[in-house]
Amino acid sequence: MPRFEIVLYAGNRISIRATGIDVHAYKDFVRCTKENKQSWEDFGLAAFIALGSKVDIKINENGRLYSCHCGQGGLGFGEMQETAAEGDEDFVAFDHTLDAEIFKEFAASYEHITRTLQRLAILNPGLTIVAEDKASAELQRQVFHFPHGVFDFLDRHTSFFDSWSELNRVDIMAEINGYGYRIGICLCRDYPALAIFRTFARMDETIEGGSLNQGILDGLRLAMKAFALKKEIKVQIKTKDLLDQIHVAAAVSGSEFLYRGSVRNALDMPGLRKDVKHLVKAHVFAYFEANPAFAQKFVKRFEIRAW
Repeated sequence: MPRFEIVLYAGNRISIRATGIDVHAYKDFVRCTKENKQSWEDFGLAAFIALGSKVDIKINENGRLYSCHCGQGGLGFGEMQETAAEGDEDFVAFDHTLDAEIFKEFAASYEHITRTLQRLAILNPGLTIVAEDKASAELQRQVFHFPHGVFDFLDRHTSFFDSWSELNRVDIMAEINGYGYRIGICLCRDYPALAIFRTFARMDETIEGGSLNQGILDGLRLAMKAFALKKEIKVQIKTKDLLDQIHVAAAVSGSEFLYRGSVRNALDMPGLRKDVKHLVKAHVFAYFEANPAFAQKFVKRFEIRAW
């Protein structure tokens, strides 16, 4: 399985060692970079290298080690040197130092880096990422591994709750109109201060909400209203009150996404919202039907009471 080991050092130096991946593709990347033939898919890695004052690359493949050095600004890729392998395992390793002229007042933050790495692990089920901070006096080390993606992330979040807390979980996996959905919803009656609602579109975290978030809330409201109608309970479901009682982690994958504004923080896709609304309503209402005692207690929190 893929594994990335990332270490942050003082002076904006970062080392990355990756195993369990197609290492040969990185030899092609170095060759294409030397020949100015990079593909668009390689742009991110090329930009990363271009922002460095120096980059050393090692590729361990099939019993041989291939290494090269890249000069300042991504220029001057040296010839790839071939020597005996470093161990039996195939790997790719980068040792990268950010250009001090470009980043005069910037210091890489372990906290910010690990948040990004956590997102990568959540959105790539099975990937293991080990992050270490050797830039500060206090050594820090974190491991991110979510075999089931957002569902494992939600498990980790709710594991901090007391055992007597009443938590009810709905996990949804579906493919609709070319988009794949993983939606984990935890319905609870405790800990509103710890409620989370984290959503992702491909590799972006939609921190400002948008169509995926709205579709989930729409579906929850419809399921709750349908159950309340069946039980003759009059309800008023305000968004703020509902957000206090749910924990959500959801991801959507697909080939094309439209965002609200120029920053990729919120999806703007009415069709996706509609699909998610019906998907969530069907699964949550089915859960309510199978667990009527909990459903009635949960829905009654939103009951309109006659005083």
